[in-house]
Order: sequence, then structure tokens, then C-alpha cells
Amino acid sequence: MSQGGDGSPVDKSNSCKEPSPRGESDSDLGSQDRINQVRKISRSPLRILESEISSARGSARTLLRVKPVNFHALPLDATMVEDDLNPLATIQFFVEIYCPSMLRHPTFRLESRDSVFISTNLSAMMQDPLITATSLAFAVRIHDKRQSRKAVGYYRKALVLLRKRLESNDRSSTDAIMLSLIHLMAVEALSEDLGSPLQHLGAMHRMIQMRGELRSSGLQGYIKAHIRSWELFLGGAYAEPDPDQVRIFPYGSLDYPTHPFDPELSLTLSRLPSGFIELAMSCRLSTQVIQVVHTSAHLMTALFHQTQDFKQDDSFALWLSPYPVSPIQVMFLAIVILQNQNRNMVEELLAISLLALTISTEDLGEHITLGYGFIQTYCMSLWDVDMERECRSTGALGLEDFLLWSKMLLLATFDHDTQTWRTAIQLRRDVPLPEFQPLHFEVCRQFFWTELLTLSLEQKMAQDRALRQPRALDDPTSAETDWQKI
Repeated sequence: MSQGGDGSPVDKSNSCKEPSPRGESDSDLGSQDRINQVRKISRSPLRILESEISSARGSARTLLRVKPVNFHALPLDATMVEDDLNPLATIQFFVEIYCPSMLRHPTFRLESRDSVFISTNLSAMMQDPLITATSLAFAVRIHDKRQSRKAVGYYRKALVLLRKRLESNDRSSTDAIMLSLIHLMAVEALSEDLGSPLQHLGAMHRMIQMRGELRSSGLQGYIKAHIRSWELFLGGAYAEPDPDQVRIFPYGSLDYPTHPFDPELSLTLSRLPSGFIELAMSCRLSTQVIQVVHTSAHLMTALFHQTQDFKQDDSFALWLSPYPVSPIQVMFLAIVILQNQNRNMVEELLAISLLALTISTEDLGEHITLGYGFIQTYCMSLWDVDMERECRSTGALGLEDFLLWSKMLLLATFDHDTQTWRTAIQLRRDVPLPEFQPLHFEVCRQFFWTELLTLSLEQKMAQDRALRQPRALDDPTSAETDWQKI
């Protein structure tokens, strides 16, 4: 079987195809006056947008920077994912709802190989109805508070198109099929009743056996990297844990300390950043979650050479040896905590913060899409939850500093149009964005913090002040409200 064939939605040079401009085949309208008259009549916002983007002659980066004039008016649903789908409207729809920080206005914090590849090849990929349907199913699911009818509609439409593609036995579209399977796996992993992503992973392995090994560059390299990412994630999320690791990793039931001065617990706490000690001594963090924080501490020491003196002990080295300390490992452990129904709200917010921390390291590689998608989807489900009140109801100690750190970490890592930003502004409302002081940054350094996070947050504080300056004397509206209105 061919290594992708000529029918791949992305060419082998990893460059974007130029979409043909709209409106240049109107010679049958007669005179130029007639053309101008028609243009005046049909000067709707969407037509204006199409004209502007068409004039860009296929620049993918221009496509990604342009925001629809009226996004909510785009008549796009699963029934339109057919051969005659307008790729322009699809791209705009996709860019508007899928990882805007990575695509529409990428920052130094979220630039990755994924975002670079997608921004280069998105317009070409969207020419394929199968990729379009699966991409939109994934994008909509990320931004669903719960599993909406629209997300299920795209998912089911994608399955229909996938079945047709498989029945056609088109050997030139195996790349498109595998890319679509990756998107379907993401939808299923973020849902509860749509099927198991393990089945699609097995299908991809069988396709690779039939067609030969994937290349490491271009579209096949992108697919290969994501297969590796899903193998790691599904191996941790669905595999039966080793009995020796159940006590250490946050699977199943969680073991909470019964006394803050337990010798084994005290030894572990002595190796944590000082900000977590009071929180852990209140016995509101399970021993498994404390071990995850311990792992994260070693990660931060290795990556950023933080000033805390973390001592390495033999027991830690033994249980950690099969799992090298890396942002990817911490990301998966944080996801496991969030999927554990036995965790409390303090542990839930801690896991969200650790997941954001791994994204901020800029070292997730191909896992950035999975990590970003999971945290956005999870925070979407927390819209009607007062996380600060729920955390305080646990009776944990040291919450003031912990909540402040979580808020500042999320604000520093993500942009204002993300679900995580909305979650962050609900925490410590008594300390709004523009009022962060050096003392607050010192509090964050008692947990996990880097100077890159400081730089990012200071930039956003400066932007907020610039937005508020003209009406600072007249309008006392909070900074969070201003960001929400952007």
C-alpha cells in the first residue's frame, strides 16, 4: 500500500495548497457594471469576509488571523459536512472554537509543533470532508460544557463518512483516515458513552502494518507523533494498574492521612515546596496526590533549577524509574486525578493547576493538543461550580495562598478567551488581575513558579491597564469583567 498517495489532504512538502479565489468565474454576468451591482446587493458580512480572505491568495496564516465578522451567524452544522462544503466557513468555524491561543493569536507560551503544523496545513486539510467532520467534532467537544447534540452530530456524521471511505478502498486516503481516527479518539476520550478510543488505536496499528511504517515528517510525522501520544495516554487511563503502584498513583480509592505528623508523611512533606506543606498537613490531600506533587517538584527542579532543596531518596528513585520525570508524565498524572471520582475539590483544583503547569513548560511536544483539549473541556464543565467555596468547605489549611497561586498560574498560562481564564477569575476575587503585587509573586514562588510565568502575567497586567486607562476614573468595573468583554 502506498505511503500516503497523491490524495493526501496535505502534500509531501508540508506546505499549504492555495485555495482558488472566489468570484473570479463570474464572466457570465455580462458587463463590469452588472458585476458591481451584484456585489453591492450581496455585501453581507460573510461575503465581505470571503472576499478579503480570497484576496490573500491562500495564505494560511492570514486565514488563521482573521476572525469572522459574526461567528455565531455562520450556518454550519453536521448536515453541511458534504463534498460541497465551503472550506472557508469551515476554517473560520474551526479556528474560532479550537485552541484560539494556539492558532488565532499564538503566544510564546503555547507555540508548539502542533500549532505550527496546523497553521501551515489547515486550509488544505479542510478540503477533505472526512477530516473536516472529525476536526469539528473534536473542536466542538472541547468547548462543550457537556456533550451537546452538535458535538454528537459531528461525531456521527464523521462515522458515516469514515465508513464510506473505508468501503471505497481508496488506498490514497489512508493518511486522512488515520488523522480522522485520531480526532475521533479525542472525542471519545472526552465523552463517556460514544465508544472506546482503544478500538480506533488498534485500527490505526493494523493500517500501519498493512501500508508500512509512517514517515517522521509532514502529515505522517504529525500522525505518528499523535499515535505515540495516545498510546501513552490510553496505557495509563485504561490499563489495569500494577498492584505495587496503586498506593502511589491516584487510581481508584485514595488514602488520606489520619495524622499530620505520620513519620512517612512528614518525610515526604519535607521534600515539597513550602506552599504545599500546610495544605498537605491538613490531611485534605491523599497520599497519592502528595506523591504527584512530589513528582512535580522533581520535574520543576530539573527544568528550572528552582531554589528549593529537594532531596532525592532511594524509595522515590525505585518507584519512579519506569516513569521518567517529565512534563508529559505529570500531565497524565494530573488527568488521572481529574478522572478519579474519589478526589475532593482541593485535589481537583490542584490537578488543573498541575496540568496548566505542564503546558506552561513548552515541553509537551505532540502532547500539547491532548493536554490543552482536556483542560479546556474540563474547565468548561465547571462553569456553574464555585470552586473557591467548594475548596473552603473541605476545611483545608493554607487555602488563601493556594487559591492565589492557582489563579495566577492559570492567568499566566492561558489567554483571556479560554475556558481556563474563566475558571481562574472565579478564584480570589479580592485580588483582581491588575492588582497583583510583588508580594503575590513571592507567594507563587512558594509553590511552582518560573520567571516565564512572571513575564507572561506582567504582560497581561500591562495590557489590562492599557485597556482601562481611558475610563479608569469613571468606570470602576473590575479587570475580570473587561477581559470577559473582549
